[in-house]
Amino acid sequence: MTALANRDAVERVPGTPLDRAIRAHQAGNFAEAQTLYERALRASPDQDAVLYLAGVCHLQRGAPGEAIPLIERVLASRPDFAAAYSNLGTALNAVGRYHDAVERYEQALAIDPDLAEAHNNLGNALVALNRAQEAIAHYRAALALRPHYPEAHKGQGDALAAVHRHVDACAHYEAAVALRPDYVDALNNHGNSLMVLLRPKAAIALYGRALDIAPGFAEGQGNLGAALAAVARHDEALACFDTAIALKPGYAEAYYSKANSLAALGRTDEAIAHYRQAVGLDAGYAAAHFNLGTVLAGRNRHAEAVAQYERTLVSDPDYPDAVWNRSLSLLALGRFREGWSGYESRWTRTAALTLPNAELPVWTGAAGVEGQAVLIQHEQGYGDAIQMMRLVACLEGSGRRCVIQAPPALSALLARSFPNAHVVPLGHCPSDVACRIPVMSMPLALRLFSESEIPAAVPYLVADAHKVAQWTARLRAGGAPPGTPRVGLVWRGLGTHANDHNRSLSLDTLSALLRRTGIQFVTLQKGVTPTESHQLAGHDNALVVDEALESFDETAAVMAALDLVISVDSAPAHLAGALGKPTWVLLPFSADWRWGLARDDSPWYPTARLFRQQTVGNWSGVIATVGAALDDWRPCP
Repeated sequence: MTALANRDAVERVPGTPLDRAIRAHQAGNFAEAQTLYERALRASPDQDAVLYLAGVCHLQRGAPGEAIPLIERVLASRPDFAAAYSNLGTALNAVGRYHDAVERYEQALAIDPDLAEAHNNLGNALVALNRAQEAIAHYRAALALRPHYPEAHKGQGDALAAVHRHVDACAHYEAAVALRPDYVDALNNHGNSLMVLLRPKAAIALYGRALDIAPGFAEGQGNLGAALAAVARHDEALACFDTAIALKPGYAEAYYSKANSLAALGRTDEAIAHYRQAVGLDAGYAAAHFNLGTVLAGRNRHAEAVAQYERTLVSDPDYPDAVWNRSLSLLALGRFREGWSGYESRWTRTAALTLPNAELPVWTGAAGVEGQAVLIQHEQGYGDAIQMMRLVACLEGSGRRCVIQAPPALSALLARSFPNAHVVPLGHCPSDVACRIPVMSMPLALRLFSESEIPAAVPYLVADAHKVAQWTARLRAGGAPPGTPRVGLVWRGLGTHANDHNRSLSLDTLSALLRRTGIQFVTLQKGVTPTESHQLAGHDNALVVDEALESFDETAAVMAALDLVISVDSAPAHLAGALGKPTWVLLPFSADWRWGLARDDSPWYPTARLFRQQTVGNWSGVIATVGAALDDWRPCP
């Protein structure tokens, strides 16, 4: 990075301090050389070449602050000394004076555009100033002047990575390592780009090579741990993080990454402690505050989670996931006014969340649309739509005409349930519609800010009476004695749901209920697998009807012919509640916001009873409690 220009132009008398200084400098004995340069300067203080060499020696021995005044003295009398400007820039860069460094490199290049080191080091300063796009041109110039320049290849890789051109960055890291096989920083940064490219296995190999060369490289240990965690090798990752922390006790990123692995292993108390270590070391560590909030929310500690999400936003105001997660915790706490407002962040959280008819203005609850048609737009899941359809009556009661965009599975049910509304397919919009409202924005627009304001009257969905009669007859013909209670069962949600692994349970676990006599169970589960069909065939009291459930209208008719529905937190639970059917909802330890905290009833569905996991993942305890409740349950006459 430095140049020893003009060293050989100094008049050298063998055996003098200056001659010995240059020889020591050439041999890399910087401390000895420095002492001898200082002796030469005491004899003759104004020797520009000696001042320059002494400054370069300071720079090479890691004392850039002492180099700066010496090189500045040289430039005061030699303003055309390009190499001196370049080395002064390097000294300024080393002490964090990046703007000054850029100016000096530019002065060097104005005098001598062919200084490869100046182009390379100017690139380094520009990257430090987050001006990576400008840096790319200077690294390119350095490599044009010196194609086999490993530092310039590594620097170009860093600049390209900074502008998210990671494939191109990898090529330059490879070139740097080909020229210098022990180039630890290039190996490490190549691994970092591979991680962004979702190639953790390849990154693991590179981090391993870097650590073979420099086992005391704390950041390399942390990066290897993160790559191992990305392929679910969490126990190995934890060992790397522990090594990184031992090497660098103040390494906040290692505590954070270790917390992520602990959380993935279900060791949440330890994860919480390590996230707190990370934010204790770096109070502005937005991702650590966010993940701490997420783990706390998963323990139903939502008030603490809200505080962490707010700290995330102090550190990084442009953190949409923090706004979103905070809204979910606020809703779980019943703080609807703040929660519904934050819930609107879903539109900025992901570009993929868009709705048709975007040219229409969104109705936010303002007055002045009485008598006009409002387009209610389906979004997210079926359960969300079913839950919020209760608000159609509120809109109609205030003089608004409702047009409901509905997916095919809901169309017939909604058309029957809301005869004054106009139900249209998704994407369709009559010409007289004045504005639109996404279904999950309705609570905010209607100022639904407390539990007492929830319209909880049920039923607000109406099953097809003819289909109900057909299903009643079919269930009676199912072989159970007359008067046998009929109970519907749903044990799985849609596998594409982000939280389905927590909210669903196996039929094996549910089978403890099926062993009860005196009840006819009707499986309302869609998509029963061959294995599940085989299991159900062993229970004479289980009637499988999944192939007949073509739509929610059909499912509603079956439910209307039942005495009780038992369901995990999925759309059928909402459907049963909206029909006013006695509904038992099976909830994971950290349930969705709409079921609140700890309670066993629901302000949304007065006929619902909630059964919650008491420890994370413990479905057998829930089923045991449900079984005991079934033993005491009698259907309403």
